[in-house]
Amino acid sequence: MSTEPRPVNRRPDAGPTEPTMSLALTGDGSAKLVTVAGEIDMSNAHLLTELVEFASRPPLPAIAVDLSAVRFFSAHGVQALLAAQNAAARAGVALFLRHPSPWVTHILAVTGALPRFELAGDTDGAAPNGVLALARQPRRQHLADPQLIPDRPRTRTRKDQDLERQPVPAAGPPGAVPRAGGADRRPAVRPGHHPGDARQAGPR
Repeated sequence: MSTEPRPVNRRPDAGPTEPTMSLALTGDGSAKLVTVAGEIDMSNAHLLTELVEFASRPPLPAIAVDLSAVRFFSAHGVQALLAAQNAAARAGVALFLRHPSPWVTHILAVTGALPRFELAGDTDGAAPNGVLALARQPRRQHLADPQLIPDRPRTRTRKDQDLERQPVPAAGPPGAVPRAGGADRRPAVRPGHHPGDARQAGPR
């Protein structure tokens, strides 16, 4: 029987003097890089959104968020990234995720949020140049966009089927009044009066 300890999937503990999360904003006027390290939880996730919103100033084309050093990530982090993406989109700035850690990638995948983000590729350390190269590429649209969902054909109702089964009334002579069942009812004609006669019978 093996006595080796079993691995425990739990949140790593930060040191007594180690900050829970650290943020850094670098880059020039052409592009920005937000570097995140540590733990993104409910106590600090809003700081990431606020930093991206602060950096999203036109005419900045793109922002990359480096998540390679994130060791803890939860639903609050997902909400923070989505809010940051919305803030950047309102300013006309493209947002990319750069080197997300396995934990971040897993949480984004299981929550269904991963396809909503663009992933930046490897760069030579000069984040602005790498981000600019990606910003020039056409952005991928997702089926979640309502404009991309094709119009569904109209469902035929019971009323439509009943109307299709009704017989078409046969064409009758001029002045005939159609009745149910396709039969025509001829108007009553008085003796000596013709329907086409424009004169009206009356007292002389």
